[in-house]
Amino acid sequence: MARCISSVERLEILCLLAESPSKAWSSDEVFRVIQSTERTVKASLAEFAKTGLVAEVPADTFRFAPAQSGLGAAALALARAYRERPVAVIETIYKRPAAQTFADAFRLRKDT
Repeated sequence: MARCISSVERLEILCLLAESPSKAWSSDEVFRVIQSTERTVKASLAEFAKTGLVAEVPADTFRFAPAQSGLGAAALALARAYRERPVAVIETIYKRPAAQTFADAFRLRKDT
């Protein structure tokens, strides 16, 4: 799940869906609540569907439906932590471990 939560916007989208698992949300409804950009909200919902955190019920409508049993509990725990200690959660999202930063410096790319 950590790979999916790369921004506060994505965290807020996941929290919104996880805290109301029986509701199906259109991307427009999520956009109105989150108040980010339509493009990034749609991209986040598509990524969540791809990774099995949400299900696209009819087209462009999403419902929290984790594909693996532990994901639901983890998402709700994350939502609770975000409500109780938002700064700590935000810092965790944006701080990259030093080992990962070091490894990224040696990543080989096929740009040429």
